Amino acid sequence: MSPKVQSDSNKIETGRQVSRQCLRQLLFSNPQESKAFAIGLTILDQVVKMIVAAFVPYQTSIPIVNNWLYLAHERNFHAWIVSAFNVQFVSVFDLVQWGLVIPVLLCSILCHRYYITTNRKSLWADVAFLGVFTGVASWVCDMSFRGHIVDFINLPGLVTAALEDILVTVGVAAFVVETLDNPKLSWRWTGWQEEKDDLVRLVTSLFSFSIQELRKARQAMMSRFRKAARPE
Repeated sequence: MSPKVQSDSNKIETGRQVSRQCLRQLLFSNPQESKAFAIGLTILDQVVKMIVAAFVPYQTSIPIVNNWLYLAHERNFHAWIVSAFNVQFVSVFDLVQWGLVIPVLLCSILCHRYYITTNRKSLWADVAFLGVFTGVASWVCDMSFRGHIVDFINLPGLVTAALEDILVTVGVAAFVVETLDNPKLSWRWTGWQEEKDDLVRLVTSLFSFSIQELRKARQAMMSRFRKAARPE
């Protein structure tokens, strides 16, 4: 590769990194803001579903882009993947979903904080957290308050889905991109023993980090309690 081509390539890569950092600084300048953004998207998804359920008749579609995109009102009692791929043994699938969503919801917060603290701060990591947390939280709201999911994004011949489905898909895609973009991470198989040792180190480190976070949270709560109890 010639020096000029190498220089141009370095400039492009630098530009990409600066763009990511600026976008991340704009959207996710700290973990609290990323959580607030995720909660805001969850509320937006629920508000849109309330409007659709109130004003769009059930099992009807309103064309937005004719033959391409429709505003629909469908009720999904499981998940879009069940309808799209006709998954059988739905009752078992439901139990698995409920058994996974709460741990995923809690672990997404912990793992995101652990990753950006111990590894690196990344736009892809933030988008992955945002997509997974928002999608799962919205699913919990749907199944808890309605007993079904209101799907309102209809792609004719493909699927009728909700905003949460798109967010989860984007989140998983961002997670994959982050694992490929981070030079410290590798998909290369290194053997059973080394993989097991890496897993043990990861779990130990994550557990230690969780204890530290709980202690910090306890100290912060006690400090606020003392300030609230202190007489003026």
